[in-house]
Amino acid sequence: MLTFTYPWLLWGLAGLALPVLAHMVHRHTTKRLSFPSLRFIRISQIPRKGRSWPTDLLLLLLRLLLLAAAIICVAGPRWLPQDAIPSVNGEETIVFIDNSSSMGGWGIPAEVSDSLLKVIQEEEGGLGAITFSDKTLPGEEGFAFLKGYDPTKTRQFKGNPQKAINEAISLFSPEGASQKLIIISDFQSSDWQLASAQLDSLGIALKLIPVGQKRGGNISILGVRTSPAADEKIRIWVQLANQTGEEQNLKVKLEAGSDEWIKEIALKPDQNGQAQFLLPRDEYFKAKASIGEDVYAPDNVYHFWLMAPPARKVEFFLTPNGDKIGEEEAFFLRTAIISATANEWQKYLVTHHSFKENEDAPDREAVFIPGFGKHLKKDDLSLILDHAMSGGKVVVTPGSSPAEMLSILRENKFLEADYRGLKESSGRGMQPYRLAGLPESNPLGRLFAGDAGKDLYLSQVHKFVALRPRGEIRTILSIEDGDPLLLQRPLGKGSLFLFTTRFHGTWSDLPLRNSFLPLVREILTGFGEQKDSKWPRISVGDTLTGNGTEDFKGNEPGLFQWNDQLVAVNTPHEESIPDVLDVELISESLGAVGSLSSKGTPISHEENKGTPLGPWFALLAMGLFLAESFWVRPRDRHSNED
Repeated sequence: MLTFTYPWLLWGLAGLALPVLAHMVHRHTTKRLSFPSLRFIRISQIPRKGRSWPTDLLLLLLRLLLLAAAIICVAGPRWLPQDAIPSVNGEETIVFIDNSSSMGGWGIPAEVSDSLLKVIQEEEGGLGAITFSDKTLPGEEGFAFLKGYDPTKTRQFKGNPQKAINEAISLFSPEGASQKLIIISDFQSSDWQLASAQLDSLGIALKLIPVGQKRGGNISILGVRTSPAADEKIRIWVQLANQTGEEQNLKVKLEAGSDEWIKEIALKPDQNGQAQFLLPRDEYFKAKASIGEDVYAPDNVYHFWLMAPPARKVEFFLTPNGDKIGEEEAFFLRTAIISATANEWQKYLVTHHSFKENEDAPDREAVFIPGFGKHLKKDDLSLILDHAMSGGKVVVTPGSSPAEMLSILRENKFLEADYRGLKESSGRGMQPYRLAGLPESNPLGRLFAGDAGKDLYLSQVHKFVALRPRGEIRTILSIEDGDPLLLQRPLGKGSLFLFTTRFHGTWSDLPLRNSFLPLVREILTGFGEQKDSKWPRISVGDTLTGNGTEDFKGNEPGLFQWNDQLVAVNTPHEESIPDVLDVELISESLGAVGSLSSKGTPISHEENKGTPLGPWFALLAMGLFLAESFWVRPRDRHSNED
């Protein structure tokens, strides 16, 4: 069946009368003949001219076809197969049912059942349906869908009204003389605050059926935090929210393995609080926190893992053959990393260099390059810089040629600094260099304050690279005379740490000091700025993407294993918010100017129906235009004279 996106433009076919009139008033020009004398020609009467008829009928037909093809082209012709045309009586109604998680609480399922029954009884014509997860065209299937819909089977994910409205518009058929969109929802603020449409301009009537508007407050579990404690314990904080407007006395239950613990907590009106538990660290792996039933049940349970977070990976770039100092540095640093975190909740896994082109980068926390020098290739440096820019750390010590090291760092945009030579304590009468005191503003100031800093300040530096940093560089440690010993340069989301001395007895005794372990640990943790490492926690409906592996989709709450990760899936916190939007505000938003498509233009419901024929009519019009131009081309002068 032939249909049109803009059928009102077909009124332009009335303009086909214009070429006919033009041909009717057109008169042929008589050919002028030269004659020597007119006196022998008898005078005759000019006969009356009868009814005018169009001249040059073939040319007229060509022009009529050209004009008709152009008008049909701009009217948006489409071919709609017969099996895609719903059998309706000119009236279509799409019922949009919100089935996000919040629709399962506050007595909403019963309201939805009553509302659906009224819609089925009152609405005439074809009925279609759409939710956040299903849709069906107007007709018998849509009627059956609505009649069998179970409001209690909501999905525990966060809804996306904007996408659902776009799809609802596409369900209307072009033949629908009357089109109406009915929305049944609680219009929760977290879901609907950004929804907008242009239903008025599309000729679609809107009817809103609010449910669950008179809702009481809600008590919910916002989340769970875990942290290591003394004596091989793990501390657990269950974070709670009271949104009822009244003081609540809660019993918080923690289940792990076959054991359970209960804590009582009082929450003031519209306040947050937390219940604290202390469990053996390595005895339990899975846990679940829960509270009593209330108006919205899905947020009364929270699943989480009790296993230690995944180990952070630390890589060492291999030193060149024959660099004995670099090998000893790597040994000291690896030992410090492993020893500093041996009894910590957060572990570090030390590996060797694995930077390779055309391979997915592993999840590295830091890269150590002892003895930085010309053995690093251009491609290696580019990958290391990308690692830092994406949030990683790069720790560097000088190589055999400090001037060459600075030149390479400068050329590859790691840092800007002027080389001022190599300073040795032998030039000062064998007196070693000492470290300057740390001010409170220094990121290491609190760690090495008081007695804790004595060991650090007793460190002896026999040799270091003197340099003058330029640009955005922070001095973390320095020699007493002001020369920097440890520099930090921000690189994107990460940092470059440059030691101007080496971790070897001929350069300094830093690696032999007790302060060396906490110093290395602070560099790894970003001076306390690093986020806690934990297993992935996502909401129902979210997706985790792996490198070259199948994605993980959180379809329901619970604890799952995916690849080498432990994933916790819970109900979205946004769905437990009791705040709803006013129906008048939603009505204005869906009728006001708004963007419905990714291109920033309104989506017409005809756009996804049938096969477009406009390009073919455009080609036809172009061919007719060329034929008409050829027909009326100027005649050759010599042919006319003959």
